[in-house]
Amino acid sequence: VALSAAEFKQGIIVHTSTSGAGTVTMDTAANLISGLSLTADNMTAHCYYINDGNQDVSFSGAATGVTYADTGCKVKENCAATILVRRTGGAAVTVYVIGGS
Repeated sequence: VALSAAEFKQGIIVHTSTSGAGTVTMDTAANLISGLSLTADNMTAHCYYINDGNQDVSFSGAATGVTYADTGCKVKENCAATILVRRTGGAAVTVYVIGGS
């Protein structure tokens, strides 16, 4: 599953995982910075990610300029987490999964 900046900006993402454990990949840093109006370093944006399916999902995957603070973090089936994006440079962000396991 790829999460776009536009989806992230809506504030709530509901993902129904049904076909094996999966990976969530964020949009590129440039798109996140632009789409979320992160105009200066250390500005943040967050959304709520709900996994209402029956499979665990993890956050990782290569997206230009995106670093994951904890690539082993998962959102278990029927659970939720807060996803925080922090601008760390003009073309770089760090993604934090808060409340995952």
